[in-house]
Amino acid sequence: MSLKRKDSDIKDLEELNASSSLSSMAFKGKFASAVIFIQLVFIVVYAFFVRYGEDADASNPKNHFLNSSRTTESDLHALYPMFQDNHAIIFIGVGFLYTFLKKYGYCGVGMNLLLAAIAIQWTIITHNWWTTKDGRIHIDMTALLTGEFGAASAVIALGGVFGKISPLQSLIFTLFEVLIYTTNEHFCLKGFHISDIGGSVSLHMFAGIFGCTVAYAVDRKVHVQNNPNETPSYESNLFCMLGTVLLWCFWPSFNSSLSTGDAQYRSVINTFLALLGSCLMAFAVSSLLHKDKKITMGHIQNATLAGGVAIGACSDLMVQPFGALIIGAVGGTLCVVGFNYLAPFLARMNIYDPCGINSLHALPGLFSGLASVIVALIANEQNYGHSLYKLYPAMAPMYNSTEMTEILKYSPDVVPGFARSAPMQACFQFLYVIEVMLVAILTGLITGTFLRLKLFEPVEDKQMYLDDPFWVVPDNKEKKNSIPNQTNDTKI
Repeated sequence: MSLKRKDSDIKDLEELNASSSLSSMAFKGKFASAVIFIQLVFIVVYAFFVRYGEDADASNPKNHFLNSSRTTESDLHALYPMFQDNHAIIFIGVGFLYTFLKKYGYCGVGMNLLLAAIAIQWTIITHNWWTTKDGRIHIDMTALLTGEFGAASAVIALGGVFGKISPLQSLIFTLFEVLIYTTNEHFCLKGFHISDIGGSVSLHMFAGIFGCTVAYAVDRKVHVQNNPNETPSYESNLFCMLGTVLLWCFWPSFNSSLSTGDAQYRSVINTFLALLGSCLMAFAVSSLLHKDKKITMGHIQNATLAGGVAIGACSDLMVQPFGALIIGAVGGTLCVVGFNYLAPFLARMNIYDPCGINSLHALPGLFSGLASVIVALIANEQNYGHSLYKLYPAMAPMYNSTEMTEILKYSPDVVPGFARSAPMQACFQFLYVIEVMLVAILTGLITGTFLRLKLFEPVEDKQMYLDDPFWVVPDNKEKKNSIPNQTNDTKI
């Protein structure tokens, strides 16, 4: 009797493997075709509409003759170190940060690499098509940096659906997220004329809320909580912590990349001090909130970085060193509190956030936006001089006004603005926070609903948080808990 039962089980298993194999092969074809199609479209668009910036263009008359002094005029030497740091942040820092699950490390670091590469190419198009010259986008170091900011937004938002969507869904998710992020940021900067040099609101808060909202829409018909595969190991936590340390070290470059002069100097100092503040509070609050007063590794992997997010919207402003420490400390505290109390509350509402992007990005980003309101409220020419009108362009006097004429005698780079008062600028900073929040929720719901279409091969419950359905994974003892189909011909 037991032998017959065993034979029946083997037959059922073989049928399941055969069915899974066909499904995986179909997925494999769709995924590969989608990646090739996306790259071909980018090549065509770049061929017709993208050219080198003037400093890289050999056909530019300025570059026809060799002149060593020309090298100092290029933005390459000033921006390339920042570009390198941001490159490490996205491809190494975030990549390793996403290796915290013991059975999902390949997808974590591998898909981060792929999606960031797609996002950068897409961002260069969507971010710069508003400012084309002669109908062309011109690539320079600033364009590459903004491309990496778009990639950062995409891979942060991905944390909300981490392990719960297929690679094919991830491609579509990235294209939607980058398009919405860059479009919304453009209209906010041009419409509200706000200050958010580190993108804490437009990038971090948006990505955190967007990712969680997409997760809510995608998760409604699948069981994503209490999955046995969603567990870290000692080794995976160490790899994740490596990503945390790298992000912590390089974050000042992220916040200060697009600043100049004394504002960039302040941005580096303020961001570093904020990171110090969040680091201390992360350890302290994590220990205080644990029943045995122990430190939780998940808190440290995230909350130590929250200071960089919290200071972003005002990192180039005159918050003073003690203010940067306070903002960072509050950011670190909010992150740990978010993990302990807000995350379980959201999970009961079926908003399950496996990477904690709500706690690390949305909450500190919201706090940063509110801090920027206060900083704008007290901003004046006495503290900033004429640089006030570079940081808050809308506060500059109007064209042909007596005040503007006087300013231009000493600071010819100042552009006429709308003569906003400090309280009015603070109001626009607040409206900016509300607008980004609403856009993230609305577009996240739409994107999540779209991703649920069977066309994009949604993953099954048993495939979640596993590399096996999508990658060739070496045999190991832990493989017994993964899905039955493990043949190499069904992997990417």
